[in-house]
Amino acid sequence: NQALSSEPVSILVPVPAGTYDLQVKVKDELGHVMTKTVSGKTYVAGQYVNFPTLSFEPSTTEIDIEIASADDWNTFATAANENIPSYKDKVVSISSDLDFTGKDIVTLGAYDGGEGYFDGTLLGNGHSIKNLVSSNYLVGTIGSSGLVKEITFDASCAFTVNYEAGVQSHFGPLTEYVKGRVVNCHNYAPITLDAIEGVVPDKNIYVGGLVGRIREGLVEDCSNHGAITLS
Repeated sequence: NQALSSEPVSILVPVPAGTYDLQVKVKDELGHVMTKTVSGKTYVAGQYVNFPTLSFEPSTTEIDIEIASADDWNTFATAANENIPSYKDKVVSISSDLDFTGKDIVTLGAYDGGEGYFDGTLLGNGHSIKNLVSSNYLVGTIGSSGLVKEITFDASCAFTVNYEAGVQSHFGPLTEYVKGRVVNCHNYAPITLDAIEGVVPDKNIYVGGLVGRIREGLVEDCSNHGAITLS
């Protein structure tokens, strides 16, 4: 699963001597796929053969998981959290607005030093999260090869961040922490940082309108229109 790039990519594939039908399948992070086949080629030991140079011209799109409802999301995230590394390079596509009326959201992955990072692709396709009233975010951490694109949090959503003494935390409706890429995502929901009486702040808390914290990733063509309030 190769990130979109204008630079050529060279791949070396060793095979035993013999006659083969070779098929090259190229899939980018958005699920676009190109397949090319060379039939009946004979190779001898020690010989280096160049496969024809190919320009990426996808003929189809492969989606690994489709999300069509809030229940679909929670079912998917619950299952994925059992083995989140296996979802690296998976393409997850949201096919309609997700209405969370009366439901909380199951966060995908976790901020845990690496094992819980989501390193696949999550495509919102311009759809919205609606009626979500929660203290949870959509994705725990977007890993360095992860991509989240075109998701909007509707003004019908509302988020509350509860400060916990002794714990450094990060909060954004989309994700707690970004190491990968977030593209064309937007938030219109209010966020309230709830300072509990009697709790003395002794750790940093990072709150953002869309993402909680970013140090080495990329947030591109995104916006926040929701108020962030300290109560």
